[in-house]
Amino acid sequence: MHLNSDNTPVRPVICFDWDGTLGDSMDLCLGEIRLALERIGHGPVDESLIRACNGPTHEESVQVLGLDPGVGPRFLKERRRAEQELIPVLLRLYPGADSCVKCLEKKADLVIVSNGQEDYIRRSVDLFHLTDCFKMIQASIPGYSKSQVLNKVLKDLGYPPAVMVGDRRTDIKAGLDNGLPCVAATYGYGTEEEWEGARIRVDSVQEMQDVLIRWAESPDKTICT
Repeated sequence: MHLNSDNTPVRPVICFDWDGTLGDSMDLCLGEIRLALERIGHGPVDESLIRACNGPTHEESVQVLGLDPGVGPRFLKERRRAEQELIPVLLRLYPGADSCVKCLEKKADLVIVSNGQEDYIRRSVDLFHLTDCFKMIQASIPGYSKSQVLNKVLKDLGYPPAVMVGDRRTDIKAGLDNGLPCVAATYGYGTEEEWEGARIRVDSVQEMQDVLIRWAESPDKTICT
């Protein structure tokens, strides 16, 4: 058991990705990018490229979409503006995600580690009245990989026993790079290849909740089904 300096138990930490793990944001991603492209006078882009932007940072989406770097700053400004406009309209939670979070906060400290912009993540969490459930919300940091962002979070928290939960390659890699067991949310937007290395895969929010409750009660044990 991990103990604080006063010999009280250290609460385990569950690090969640947001998009594709708790937030069902694909419709929002599609909507905000299409609106941003329209506002800068750019023609339509293949939907598969737009879908591939759900996971990477906003800055990375310029390259994913194949945009001329010269229009990148204008696109990013308009995407951020469109995102804020459309959050209340298009963003959803996965079924059971709110009750899952409220259940797990009784067992562990919860953290969001996301590639999203901070204003997006905070507004999204607030929209669903979940802000008080999270000990920390860490958005993307320019120039940092997700592995580096997660390392910063763990350092700030004093390196407690922790687990990483996400649906994309960068989530799993971030966890593995920091020596954490990883849970792959296969109901999200990732692929079979992206989940390689995860200790366990879950096909629903309820299954994820069950796995994480068991882990939080015995964080020194290996995550298993």
